[in-house]
Amino acid sequence: MADLVDERLARGRELIEQLDVAIVGVFAGDGRHGRRKVHTIERMTSHFRSLESMYHGAPINTFFGPRITVESGSATVRMPVRADFHHAAHAAHGSVYFKMLDDAAFFAVQSRVADVFVLTVSFTVHLLAPVSEGEMISRGIAVHQSKRLFVAESTIQVGEKVVARGNGTFMRSAVRLDEEVGYGPPG
Repeated sequence: MADLVDERLARGRELIEQLDVAIVGVFAGDGRHGRRKVHTIERMTSHFRSLESMYHGAPINTFFGPRITVESGSATVRMPVRADFHHAAHAAHGSVYFKMLDDAAFFAVQSRVADVFVLTVSFTVHLLAPVSEGEMISRGIAVHQSKRLFVAESTIQVGEKVVARGNGTFMRSAVRLDEEVGYGPPG
């Protein structure tokens, strides 16, 4: 009987992890009190789509042309490598790697903060291989948060090969997430 109970508890935990529960907690207090508010999946999904809209509307992305998908605690940025990203040795410049790694890590953290814009405090990049063509896919994940600081990690892959890794620290700013920064539903 105890084995059956343990088995059902384990299965229940699996299902909860797979469904990411029906309620997600995020920090969305006034910044001073750090109150924890609970938002339904629908509100969180709206937050994620609003972040994607903000990203796609940023002027710098007119040049780079990336696409982003934001989920709870993670983000994926996709961008084809173009010849105008190349340095003199005909491979993507390190600034392209940095942008993708920082963007994925940043939005993984921003997915957890629904009231204000977060800022990159520091970011470390490890370039592992040159890229001259193909689609770069950067995946970021929020790995830690404390009262004032968030930590996220990201990678870039081309095909099956990891070509770069990064990690950064982020903090909340005083800039509200609203129409002024392009935050809002797509359209």
